[in-house]
Amino acid sequence: LIRELGEEVPLIILSDHTGMFNPSKLEEMDSDAELVLGHPTLLEENHLQILEETGIAIELNERYRVPDKGIVVKCIDLGIRISLGSDAHTKQEVGRLKWVMRNLRIAEMESSRRAKILRI
Repeated sequence: LIRELGEEVPLIILSDHTGMFNPSKLEEMDSDAELVLGHPTLLEENHLQILEETGIAIELNERYRVPDKGIVVKCIDLGIRISLGSDAHTKQEVGRLKWVMRNLRIAEMESSRRAKILRI
């Protein structure tokens, strides 16, 4: 399904609403679309390595305020692309990125690199 969707749409956000998502399954993803791991809550070092190897971006999510700054710094250090997401559910929330931008700036100050922002 991911492969088929990738032929039709430029971006697929793989979101976990259960906390049970296994990021190791990301290795099996194959698509022409840009893939983003949406509002990640439980990430470990080996999951970041998978994101780095597969080129899947990670979302900084305004609504859920995830991932934490430490993970963002590690993503920047590893060169993992970052998607900025408001997770808007109303038109007033579209583009609301105050927490996301603050955390991104702080993480960049703590990292030795600049963040790679996913642009579509």
